[in-house]
Amino acid sequence: MGRRLLFNFLILCCSLIIIFVTNTITTAEAAAYNQNKSTIKAFILAGQSNMVGHGGFFERDAKQWDQRVPSECSPSPAILRLDENNLWVRAEEPLHVNLYPLNENGALGVGPGMPFAHKLLQLNPDLGIIGLIPCARDESTIQSWVEGETNGRLVERATAAERFGAEISGLLWWQGGADAKSRSGAEAYHSYQSRFFEQVQGRFGDIPIVMVIIPPGKRPYSDVVREAQLAFRLPNLYKVDEEALHVPFNEDKIHVTTDGQVVMGAVLEETLMCRCDRMA
Repeated sequence: MGRRLLFNFLILCCSLIIIFVTNTITTAEAAAYNQNKSTIKAFILAGQSNMVGHGGFFERDAKQWDQRVPSECSPSPAILRLDENNLWVRAEEPLHVNLYPLNENGALGVGPGMPFAHKLLQLNPDLGIIGLIPCARDESTIQSWVEGETNGRLVERATAAERFGAEISGLLWWQGGADAKSRSGAEAYHSYQSRFFEQVQGRFGDIPIVMVIIPPGKRPYSDVVREAQLAFRLPNLYKVDEEALHVPFNEDKIHVTTDGQVVMGAVLEETLMCRCDRMA
């Protein structure tokens, strides 16, 4: 019995060492990439729960992810993620893990970030390394992205990525549902949206922004927020209409399924590269 316990203990230790070394190698490789600013093209993932990623939940309000990871979302040595310690590590689902306490709702699953990165590399293999900077937060309002903790966290994380040598190459933005809950939030949306985008481009240069337009009717004032998003104009801003894509939703009818996130990630990539809106 004693020998068996010792054997099991040694196996456990070896497994932990392998895991540690694997992660260390990944981090070391990322550090090597950071020596050359052109080798990591970094993209900020910002917004609410659908950018966080809730794809893969069995039922409404479920707290368990089904663990299904399509090939379009699988880990790749060419795709990195800025982790909760602002260090580059190998990217894998769920991308937003450990950034906030279970990201408030505890529902972390597949989002659009990984399929976006895979599609980008598939069509542009010479880009080298893609870095994803997850910053999205469940139920975050547009005001919090302008002057709150959420805004501060985005700037902190993107600045850390720059210090490591990454080039901030774009912002993927999917937000609006929280502000559609009240008339005051919806009516103030356009003003705060303008300030947020101006802050981002003022801080990180005239980077392209791809904004997802929320569908009508999901919240009491969704139509007001949607109209503000549709009407907004800004150089290097491109739009994707979620309603026009007919992506599938989980049973709550709000959060996009895993397969829907794969579609959305590919569309975000197409919109970014063609520098054109995707409204149909």
